[in-house]
Amino acid sequence: MTSQASPPAPTRIRPLGRLLGLDVVRALAILAMIYIHVLPTGWLAPILPPASPVPVLGWLQENLPSRPMSLFVLCAGLSAALMTGGTKAPTGHAMTITRRRLAMRSFALLPFSLYMDGIGEPILMWYFVWFLLLIPVLGLSAKTLFITSGIMTVANPIITLVVLNYAGGFAREFYTYPPVSGFDVLLSPADWPAWLLFYTTHPQMLYALPLLLTGFAIGRLDLNNHLLRLRMIKLGLAGLVTSLAVSWFVATPLGVLEELRPPGSGVPGTADSGPVPWASLLMAPPHQLYALSIPMVVMSLSIASLLLGGFLIIMDKSPWNRLLWPLAATGSLALTIYVGHFLALMPFGEPPFSFNIFASFLLFALVFATMWRNWARRGPLEWFVHQVIMITVPDRKGAEAAKKAKEAKESKEPEGPEEPASAVREQSDQPAQA
Repeated sequence: MTSQASPPAPTRIRPLGRLLGLDVVRALAILAMIYIHVLPTGWLAPILPPASPVPVLGWLQENLPSRPMSLFVLCAGLSAALMTGGTKAPTGHAMTITRRRLAMRSFALLPFSLYMDGIGEPILMWYFVWFLLLIPVLGLSAKTLFITSGIMTVANPIITLVVLNYAGGFAREFYTYPPVSGFDVLLSPADWPAWLLFYTTHPQMLYALPLLLTGFAIGRLDLNNHLLRLRMIKLGLAGLVTSLAVSWFVATPLGVLEELRPPGSGVPGTADSGPVPWASLLMAPPHQLYALSIPMVVMSLSIASLLLGGFLIIMDKSPWNRLLWPLAATGSLALTIYVGHFLALMPFGEPPFSFNIFASFLLFALVFATMWRNWARRGPLEWFVHQVIMITVPDRKGAEAAKKAKEAKESKEPEGPEEPASAVREQSDQPAQA
């Protein structure tokens, strides 16, 4: 009698149950933002103004700003969706717990947000506000979210242009930071209304909302579906080509570029520049403010869709999974890497710096993240935020229900042959973690 050979053990693609393609895209956004903060102008030594930077670095300096931030915003919405149920929005008691935890995630980020705001980098303050704004839309379907995002993609730049062109002195307030920043905000209640107005009505908020909602809508889809990933790639390519073509046609053949002031010569719509032409809504940066550009939003959404679809497919392939694991590890430590790089940059003074400094930061981030993720599931700051959430918003009722459901399932499962490796792998991907 011959014994039946047991099925081969599943090939472990680490870590199980996580969308590593999303982590890679998040890492690209973080590393590109670090590049902007380093602002390299020379390869081995910085080239200071008025001298021009190295041509390649000068081109990146002109065209890269705001694009990684856009990708980061979309990833924030996508991650929030995965953290709040993924393809299935919570209901009842689970919805209550989810709302509380999303709110607590914002407040757990607040110390880091205030610190970063105090040194002149407010993006984590936007994060604080964005997570709070997502609480009312947790129960909306992906279709509703996509429609809302589409309307905002067109409407929000128009709103910003109207305010800048016709609101007089109030327009200038749109580009004025609150009178206090950092931890001083906590000690100045009288300035809270100005702070709230700035972070809820600034053009950067209007620009971010369609990106945030689109990311949240994508997170409500089945991102393990290969056909969906292919569709994301096709839509991304189509949107990217269309936005570039429209922007070029309006800027050059239609001559709208000649009606705009040169970049950097004043904020369009404020006292030191004339009114912004309406046709410029169809132009993309660098000759137009990104908050006034409809193609810029479409371009950012398209680039994100293209990257997400592509890397979700690539990271399911074992060779690519191993090769790009350092990038995925870096993306999973986004908060730690982002805050940490500012601390590391402090001894160097003010930018611009040389490219070799950025290369050193890049290498350190990849090595540190890889070593840390081989030892721990979460980064240091990510672990802190998670602990705050779990301690302040426990879900004993949900844990008990899940335990009973698991026990009931195990008691009903008949004994039989082990599942093949492919089935084990597929089940381990559900639900995907943020």
